[in-house]
Amino acid sequence: MKKRCYFILTALLVLISACAAIQISSFDRGTYEHLTFLKAQMSELYSNYTQIGIQISKIRKMQILLEQYAEYEKWKPHNTETYKQFQLIEDMFNRHLRERLDSKNPWSKSYTEHKLSMINNLINISIKTELHKNRGC
Repeated sequence: MKKRCYFILTALLVLISACAAIQISSFDRGTYEHLTFLKAQMSELYSNYTQIGIQISKIRKMQILLEQYAEYEKWKPHNTETYKQFQLIEDMFNRHLRERLDSKNPWSKSYTEHKLSMINNLINISIKTELHKNRGC
């Protein structure tokens, strides 16, 4: 009887130790809210790319927001995939911005929709990544 209890206790300790060694990133409601907010803000900002002139203050706000969200993700443990995804979103946004600033004319509506769908696809992947993370107990 004692041997059986020791065996069960030992097996339980081994199982707990093994589970503790596995490091899984956890769902973060803040990250999910950041991503859904970002998607809406991105749509609003890109709609301005079809107009003459660009509102630099709105662009700067978006850049600060992207930097802030990436920094939030950077320091969370076991979260490299989401941090890298935020970096990809930020990089794509900056490429699109440079392209728009370099063009002498506003983007057409269809071209703007195409560029917006590209960045929205990245955001959607990040949202799905976050939703598939461990939600804990």
